[in-house]
Amino acid sequence: MTLKLDVEQIEMLMKSFYTLTGIRTILFDTNFKEVIAYPKENCEFCKLMKSNPKTRRKCNYADRRSFEKCEMENSLLLYKCHAGLVEAVTPLHENEKIIGYIMFGQITDNPDKTELYNNISIWAKNYGIDKTALGNSVANISYKTEEEIKASAKILEACTSYIIYKELITPEN
Repeated sequence: MTLKLDVEQIEMLMKSFYTLTGIRTILFDTNFKEVIAYPKENCEFCKLMKSNPKTRRKCNYADRRSFEKCEMENSLLLYKCHAGLVEAVTPLHENEKIIGYIMFGQITDNPDKTELYNNISIWAKNYGIDKTALGNSVANISYKTEEEIKASAKILEACTSYIIYKELITPEN
């Protein structure tokens, strides 16, 4: 499905969400292709994971599964990716039909960065990930409490309603 977008307004909304929460958001189409993101770049950790063909496949598979589950449940989905980071995805509806998805993520609910690094490094060693690069990237993962994550998810749901109400995204045909 091709989407008509008010890119400027969507980016402004995503930037506002990021300013409040410090959490990256991404708009995907119904084919699970990234359309717009703010900030545009993944966090250091996700860049590292996506630079390795094996872990990139795991990331893509985890994303696809989350979209499919979100579509099946037709509601917001909070989950952990294969690396243990917290993410959320929610559908965008027009006339009860899903026309896209908004995702946030690349955060942790674990305040202990040493424990987080140890957990991630256990499976990462099987993929030949450089330990120094891994350590640096894990140190920069943003931590949010469970309450902050749930509040951010609620705000994300409200943003999807705003996007549809203001017709910032509409199906092309």
